[in-house]
This record gives sequence, C-alpha cells and structure tokens, in this order.
Amino acid sequence: MDHKIIIKWDGPYSYNEVIQNDGKNSLRKLIDHSEELLEKEIDYGVYQIYGTHPIFGPNSLLYIGKASEQEFRIRFMQHTRWISQEMDDIKFYLGRVMDKSEENFRITNEIWRDYIDIAERLLLYYCCPPYNSASLNLKKEAFGNDDYFVLNYGKKASIPYEVSSLHHTLGLLEDQKEYLFLKYKG
Repeated sequence: MDHKIIIKWDGPYSYNEVIQNDGKNSLRKLIDHSEELLEKEIDYGVYQIYGTHPIFGPNSLLYIGKASEQEFRIRFMQHTRWISQEMDDIKFYLGRVMDKSEENFRITNEIWRDYIDIAERLLLYYCCPPYNSASLNLKKEAFGNDDYFVLNYGKKASIPYEVSSLHHTLGLLEDQKEYLFLKYKG
C-alpha cells in the first residue's frame, strides 16, 4: 500500500520565536493558516535546524528531529545546551503533516504519529545531517511491505521535495544481482 505523507514547511524562525510560542496567539504570527487550523493542535511535526558547520560551512542542515509527543517549543528546549554553543545564529524550519484529502485539515490519530516518525526517519536517511549521526541507520523492516512517500512543500529549506522508502521495500539495495542492466542497442 502506498502512503503519501505531505509536509508543509514554515520558517525560518529563530530559537526565541519558537520557544516563546505560547499557543494560538504566537502561531498566528508564525504561520499563515486559517482560524480553523489554529483551533486544532498544530504545534507538532518534524523540524530542521540550520547553522554553521565547521566543514559544511554556513547555513548548513545540522539536525532533523520530530515533535510528536510534545510541542516544538518543548522539544527545542531540550536542545538548548548545544544550540547555545553554536558559533552563529541558528534557524529553525517547522514541518507539519497534512492530511492528503484536504490541505486545511491535519491527521490527528495514530497514523499521524506514525507519519511523523516515518517522515523523520526518511529525511534523516536521505539528508544525513551531521548532528544526527546516531539516528541515520534505516532498516527495510521499518516499513513492512508498504511504500511511503514524503512530499515536502512550502518553505522547506534545502531538503528534497520528495523522499521515499521505495528502494527499501523493493529490496533494491540487497537484491542488485537479480536486476539486469538495460543496454542501448543502436
């Protein structure tokens, strides 16, 4: 079965803008959504942190994380120690999982949490941010027999428009011997 995980990205935000977010009033300033969305729980999802890396240089993707059990601001407070030691200002991009049936409504059940988890894992695997080194391993079993497609839009910064689990679920990495190369016959 195919699962399309649609993520709407907003940003960049400073650390203080996200930490001082006290709910609906601050979110009105941070994101451009309808009043109806502001009545729902919208301060959860995946996020990207950008800053200066000694090897990759300025404005580099440093970290990808998720906030599915706690709000973004609470999750970011857990990063305070290393963020305060960064040499330059840090930028944050917030990604919220959208329901594919209608863009203004988001998934709020168990599937929503699974989608956040899978989106984070696929983005980590494809982007390999240096501060996520312990979380970059991706296993085929993580997806079962389902194919997942993460579609990123909005202010997505430098991550790809699309990532998927297709190469894992098809077993392309393990079964390369079974595929024949196509040859041009002129």
